Amino acid sequence: MLHTLNNPHREEAAELIARLGAAVVERELDVHYATVRRWVQGTTPVPRAVLVALRALSGVLPAMERHKGWAGWRFARDGRLYTPEGDGYAPGDIRAGQYFRELATVAQREALSLRVELTRQLEWANHGANDAVIGPVLRDLLPLPAHLIEGAQAAQAQKPEEQGREVGKLQHRGHGPAID
Repeated sequence: MLHTLNNPHREEAAELIARLGAAVVERELDVHYATVRRWVQGTTPVPRAVLVALRALSGVLPAMERHKGWAGWRFARDGRLYTPEGDGYAPGDIRAGQYFRELATVAQREALSLRVELTRQLEWANHGANDAVIGPVLRDLLPLPAHLIEGAQAAQAQKPEEQGREVGKLQHRGHGPAID
């Protein structure tokens, strides 16, 4: 008759071994099949280090266990990082995300600068018009929060060659295609 030990890691280890397959565990941990069988049966305690290794083999790294924000995230054998919802991201996908965030920031600055310039042009063109009439029209045409106007004015004060350098920095970093 087999004697089972008080082993707090047995159930989780048995589940991970079943998911990974005993042959994979044997090969990756360099242990005998009998050892794996005894861990699953509970006749040999599962060392904490083995549990950590089993989690890593299943895609959960030790740092992920310590931070609640990583709950449910995992790395798979295909090299992708998977979200709790099952969306997979390759390293290139993650790098491209940073590129597109930076590109969006540059585009947002340019759009704000163009809005400020358009407002200035409309005000100049209508300088003789009644402010009570033209003011609301401009607000409807160009709804723009005050804090964004300041950023756009600062961007507009930049020399055109400096604005081009921001996009050039993105290209130089190798984050994406050349932008005209």
